[in-house]
Amino acid sequence: MEPMKIISLIDEYNKDPRKFTDAEAEVIAQLSKQMNRHFNRESKPFSKAAFEFGDMTTFGLLPDSMKPVSRGEKTFGETGMDSMANAIGMIGGLGAGALGAGKAISFGAGALKGRAGDALRAVRNKVGGSSVGRGVSGMATGAGRIATATGRGLHLVYLKI
Repeated sequence: MEPMKIISLIDEYNKDPRKFTDAEAEVIAQLSKQMNRHFNRESKPFSKAAFEFGDMTTFGLLPDSMKPVSRGEKTFGETGMDSMANAIGMIGGLGAGALGAGKAISFGAGALKGRAGDALRAVRNKVGGSSVGRGVSGMATGAGRIATATGRGLHLVYLKI
């Protein structure tokens, strides 16, 4: 392709990028980089921040195919505004994800605590009503009295083993 045609194509893109598809814009971006010409890069800070927020909140469950890509990003990299939006989205998403995980753990622990307490009471009621339960309870009480009488509990020295 002639250099003058490439320069006019780049200038035409810079005047009105909406006339070109994303694929055409990437080709023009590569040509402008080779020709050392200015290329109007697209910036999507809000959509990139929103994606990073959602991705970090879900601890990376969003597929990378959903990540917004700006025109010219593959050739020139992200703009400064896009990079800053990514960082803000990551920090906010990480905080929200950690807060959500903490709430889930707290809720789960509370639910387990309530169920464990109910289960423990049911076992105590079943064991307490039987003759085995009364015998175990009596042995535990007797062991407690012996430990109290010796002051600090039983030691191997006292038993001479």
